[in-house]
Amino acid sequence: MIFHLVLMKLKVTSSEAELENFYAGVKTLTAVPGVLSVSIEPIDNNVYVGYDDRTKGYTHALMVILKDKKALEFYDKNSYHATIKSTIIKPMLAAVSDPVMAVDWEGDAPKLKSCCFSGLTSFKSLSILTAAAVVIVGAVVMRSRL
Repeated sequence: MIFHLVLMKLKVTSSEAELENFYAGVKTLTAVPGVLSVSIEPIDNNVYVGYDDRTKGYTHALMVILKDKKALEFYDKNSYHATIKSTIIKPMLAAVSDPVMAVDWEGDAPKLKSCCFSGLTSFKSLSILTAAAVVIVGAVVMRSRL
């Protein structure tokens, strides 16, 4: 299983209609063969009072879960994926020097304890949890380099 995480900085001037079109368009990436799950969500930089915002300005997280490395290669080169990037994603990106950060890794689906995560029953919930873990790990790595 391959996890493809993309952090994005979207335009702050995006309307609700533009965001709905963005979410709906990105979610159609499930049509690409080998894609098991697609989740796109805004990043919550105010999780709790006193939360240390480590988002570095990224506003949205896209998690695509793919069958294997061959599926990632196919996805990366797929014309439908390219069309979604150019017509749905890129027009929504903020005009900054680093509007996107993407990472890929191979791993197994998370095995969660039912007592602790009983509400997480879908791939969407799992992918959001995984994305949050990657952001936290990335922040720790970035802080250790400073």
